[in-house]
Amino acid sequence: MVLAADPWETDVPDVSSQSVYNVKDAPFNADATGSGLSTAAIQKAIDKASAAGGGTVYLPQGIFKSANLVLKSNVNIYLAGGGGIKGSGPSLRI
Repeated sequence: MVLAADPWETDVPDVSSQSVYNVKDAPFNADATGSGLSTAAIQKAIDKASAAGGGTVYLPQGIFKSANLVLKSNVNIYLAGGGGIKGSGPSLRI
């Protein structure tokens, strides 16, 4: 199991900005419990930010279970305090 988190971060992106993509919000609707797979939701947020020329994919507090993700240029991933990505195991096709 891999868990990455940064609970002491103070430089939080403005979640109301159009260049910030919260994976829990529609149309992404990622599961933050760690039980459901959030790979597709996170990847959709990455792809949408990339299509817009760049932005920040915001993972709020919670555990997001994910397989492999394809990162793209000019897209940042931000883990909020208490947020993390849990590896799901084998790679899944999206």
